[in-house]
Amino acid sequence: MKSALLALTSMLVFASCKPQKHDSAAPTASRELTEYFPLLPMIEKSLWSQLIDAEAKLVAAPESEREIANQEITRLAEKLRSKHPFKAAGGRMELGGIIFDKDPGKIYVPARVEFPDSGDERHPGEVELLLCTQGGRLHETLFVTDARPLHLELMMHLAGLTKGPQGNRFRIEVLANGDVRIPVESLVRATGGERLASPLLWEFSGSDYKDLYAPDLSGDFAIFWHAHDSVLRVAHEGIASGVVKLAPVPHPKLVDGDSVMLELMPISK
Repeated sequence: MKSALLALTSMLVFASCKPQKHDSAAPTASRELTEYFPLLPMIEKSLWSQLIDAEAKLVAAPESEREIANQEITRLAEKLRSKHPFKAAGGRMELGGIIFDKDPGKIYVPARVEFPDSGDERHPGEVELLLCTQGGRLHETLFVTDARPLHLELMMHLAGLTKGPQGNRFRIEVLANGDVRIPVESLVRATGGERLASPLLWEFSGSDYKDLYAPDLSGDFAIFWHAHDSVLRVAHEGIASGVVKLAPVPHPKLVDGDSVMLELMPISK
């Protein structure tokens, strides 16, 4: 399934950059949607099947039932678009709020500050994630986002980035208050006093896709301790294994709830 996902994301790169050719048949919602975002038939199989069935019913429907059939097609098409809002113009792509800017080659993820609470009895003040969703492990993260992990994985592929230990690695910085730039490694410390690398690099680990995407369920975007599938994971053996424990380091420019942007900068293969 990984190779299929990679192949389809490659299709999307070309589809978003090349003009589309149409035959003389009347346009359909499904055809317009595949031009808008070619991955929809794969990542939304159930909704896509419903849409195809609705279009078939419209073709066979008597005039008295065509309005209802059209309404169902419109409802399904709007639901698909809302689940995967995609834009592409010039060298910029946006998927579910995640942005890829081709010129600098960087990816941006909107987030909010959510430092762990030292009084939380589950893992008091311990950091295991850099970024998670609102439904994720908020007591162990530094930042939270309303974006979807699946959308970041897809955007990584669209940007031409590759997975795994031999793939791309990244530096990640926090953009706060418009002009403040903070390396994420400055926001954590090893509780045992070990010296952390600077910059602390991140690997595009990703996850498989089999109708469900595991990081969407766990909420894990970027993790320090490699306990679950995630889109990104820290490239540090001690932290990855849980041997090196991390605690948050407060920053005067970061207040819980503040909106920030995480900037992902690929550095090598």
